[in-house]
Amino acid sequence: MKNLGCGKSREWKIPSFIKNSEKLSKIWIGCFCDDEAYIEKKRKRIQIASVNFRGLRYISNMLKNLKIKSKVYGPYYNNCNNKIFEIYRLTIFDFERFSKIIKLEHPKKKDAVAGNFA
Repeated sequence: MKNLGCGKSREWKIPSFIKNSEKLSKIWIGCFCDDEAYIEKKRKRIQIASVNFRGLRYISNMLKNLKIKSKVYGPYYNNCNNKIFEIYRLTIFDFERFSKIIKLEHPKKKDAVAGNFA
């Protein structure tokens, strides 16, 4: 799994063989979004929160290569059990292009990006 980018929350990264392949980038982003993304139906955008700024920048650059507009915001500070964490947020704005290029498998997320908004 480490070869596919798994790791500790602050340390995971995307291997070069994935970043350098358009096909693998699309698959990897889809899998990551199935697990980590939140679909904002009303605003038609996708949000991913993480403590890993570099990891979100990797994803943002991959999306840029696919001509999908996104931006990393933060840090935001979260106090949990008297420990303060820096949280970053990747926002994907180009919802329509994302939905045409990236395939999701999570039933609710797949339905949301297909345009079935309530």
